[in-house]
Amino acid sequence: MNININKLVIDMGKTQIKTALILEDIVEVNKWLQQRLLESFIGINIQQAYSIQEAKQLLIKQQYELALIDLSLPDGKGLEIIDWLAVHASETISIVVTIFEDDQYLFEAICHGAKGYLLKDLNEDIFQRYLQQIADGQYAFSPCMTQKLLSYVKANELSNQQKKQKLQSLNLTNREKQVFSYIAKGYQVTEIAYELDLSSYTVSDYVKSIYRKLNISSRAEAALLAQQYGLI
Repeated sequence: MNININKLVIDMGKTQIKTALILEDIVEVNKWLQQRLLESFIGINIQQAYSIQEAKQLLIKQQYELALIDLSLPDGKGLEIIDWLAVHASETISIVVTIFEDDQYLFEAICHGAKGYLLKDLNEDIFQRYLQQIADGQYAFSPCMTQKLLSYVKANELSNQQKKQKLQSLNLTNREKQVFSYIAKGYQVTEIAYELDLSSYTVSDYVKSIYRKLNISSRAEAALLAQQYGLI
């Protein structure tokens, strides 16, 4: 994920955010976030929304450098606004501010384009420190969420290494591995031939060789084996 940030004004050695949107339906929390922004960035212009619809109306009228977004709103999910910003205002920094600590919400938010994930129980000073970190172009995640990300990356790297080792153990040529991956995805011989710029006869020969080497006899077996070896 790439963070695109406007050229920001420097004030007393710190990066300054001049405009921000808060999307939070709980009045007290919305005010709390407003206060954190006011204390972090002198002269900041803040707009507050309490629903998805209200946020959309504000976004149509103005662009913001920063958006603090709750995930659960009365009329929908905050992810909808993150998606909107990714398409229509990609320079806006979208930060999730939520009570949800689940991996599912974290990874979903990142996939939708969030540049940070902060929990609402953070200390005021720590929260403001994260705000400045965001303004300086860094990602911002609550400590427990950072640990989840690191654990995910580590597990994913281990899984990829294991799949790579398995793949290397396959008694297939590089071209056969290519054909094998297409077979497993459900491609027909003519389709594979088109994708690889080969004749159908050549692909048919590859298929026979692959089935013989792997001791399989159906596409279902090919799909299962390809998945195990990380080809799909």
